[in-house]
Amino acid sequence: MAVIDDIKEQWDKQKGTSVKHRIAYFMHYYLIWVIVIAAIVAFFTYLIHQAVTKKPTAYMAEFINTGATSDSVSDDLSKHIARAAGIDTDKEKIEIMTSRTLTPGGLQDQSDVGNNTSISAEMMKASLDAMVCDEWNFYYYVETASFQDLRKVLSADELSGYKDDLYYVDLTEIKKIQEETQKPDYDGTALEEKPADARASESYENFVKPDPSGMDDPVPVGIILSDSSYLKKNKLYPDAVPVFGFVNNSKHIDTSKQLLEFLMK
Repeated sequence: MAVIDDIKEQWDKQKGTSVKHRIAYFMHYYLIWVIVIAAIVAFFTYLIHQAVTKKPTAYMAEFINTGATSDSVSDDLSKHIARAAGIDTDKEKIEIMTSRTLTPGGLQDQSDVGNNTSISAEMMKASLDAMVCDEWNFYYYVETASFQDLRKVLSADELSGYKDDLYYVDLTEIKKIQEETQKPDYDGTALEEKPADARASESYENFVKPDPSGMDDPVPVGIILSDSSYLKKNKLYPDAVPVFGFVNNSKHIDTSKQLLEFLMK
């Protein structure tokens, strides 16, 4: 309060002078203090407002490398999920993120590292429920044990309905890669590929759906969305085959099923 008292004292001394003089005096000697105090008050007001109004997250999904140019799809999908799952968005929030990018081929720059770190943190907190990735990055997250075996998530009838779009991996090969990455002298190359080659492999022209008949231990971990009318209508994933997966530790499997059904229409 010392600054305020000093301002009052000095202001009283200016009595009898012109308004213009007093304003000039104030602007010269005390404006910076007023700005600092106002900034502090505004900052704490913002923190209190955030704490009071912050809503818990009812559902979260990540769409990686969509090519989206606006947030309109995020808003549209959030509204659909709210209706389908009966989520009151006045009390809880839905986070559908469509702007994050990851370079196919492995982490190339600080943006990749930051986005990958954020996604990993979401998974560790069990706040991320589902992901749609371009095919190369989907397999990358399979290698890091990020997705659930669909046989543990979907019923036999549900799996049968997606039979033509199931994305299989060979668990034997995945385990070999995981063992390699856990070695003390691991150099990081097991999960890397030249970006140009990675992009080419996941393009609609070159993508080859993994064949479970040639695998030692085939496991369905994703749903290929290349025929999704919603993604096509909104011009998402124009250059790469997208794949949907249920994230490990997800608390909202039923809501993810509703999202998948909507995307597969």
